[in-house]
Amino acid sequence: MKQSNEEFPSRGGPGRWLRPALTLVAALSLWEIAAVLKLAPPFLLPTPLTVLETWISLAKGEAIGMAPLLSDIWISLQRQLIGFGLAILIAVPAGFFMGAFPKATESLLSPFRFLYPVPTIAWVPLTLLWFGPGWRSILFITFLSAFWPAFFNTYEGVRNLSRLHVRVARIFGATPLVYFFKVAIPGSLPFTLTGLRLSYGASWRMLVAAEILLATSGLGYVIDQSRSMLRTDQVMAGIATIGCIGYLTERFVFDALESVTIARWGIRRAERR
Repeated sequence: MKQSNEEFPSRGGPGRWLRPALTLVAALSLWEIAAVLKLAPPFLLPTPLTVLETWISLAKGEAIGMAPLLSDIWISLQRQLIGFGLAILIAVPAGFFMGAFPKATESLLSPFRFLYPVPTIAWVPLTLLWFGPGWRSILFITFLSAFWPAFFNTYEGVRNLSRLHVRVARIFGATPLVYFFKVAIPGSLPFTLTGLRLSYGASWRMLVAAEILLATSGLGYVIDQSRSMLRTDQVMAGIATIGCIGYLTERFVFDALESVTIARWGIRRAERR
């Protein structure tokens, strides 16, 4: 049965953009007031306009000792997408398989539960010993950070399929293939998409940390180099760049994916029965 429109409110109308725009304007206004009142020294709290001008300067490659920001954005995007993509290609199928056959895969789940609480940053020293500084270490750290949310959300999504749906599928003699595509995937999709969102954010966070520690290029490197030169405006420009990329991805990738699947199909989170 399709969900009511109350659970999936319409994303259209002027409110879709007006409310976020007003919130952004309010935040920038408070920032501007704090900077003008000099609640902190100007080099620690530049105005929004100063940060924008700095971003344009960085994008043009006019900052001393810095490559054009767009090249660093491209480098970070490649690292993030490769690490995130590899994690999803492995984590989602593994989550589906282990969630569908929990008794057969119980012994495999124990090592996962053992490794999951270990902070990804704790792997950096070992990663350096294995791969040395450079892109391979960064990809491994990015992959590892993205793997766990995607895996465990997919696993729990399959495990929490409505027992009623499972019984109905069995009563009607659904083949494993039909059950997989008609019951398992749609029923666990809300959990899986949540896992993808969390994995995407986690991969960005650890990518920037890895670039600060292990790289000589990328947005994390730009932020760290700017810190060492006490260029708070450049640090803020780098942070704003990451935020904008994440926001655009959320709005035009994950929201779009949700609208053509969960919202259109009227899927609600499965409840145990």
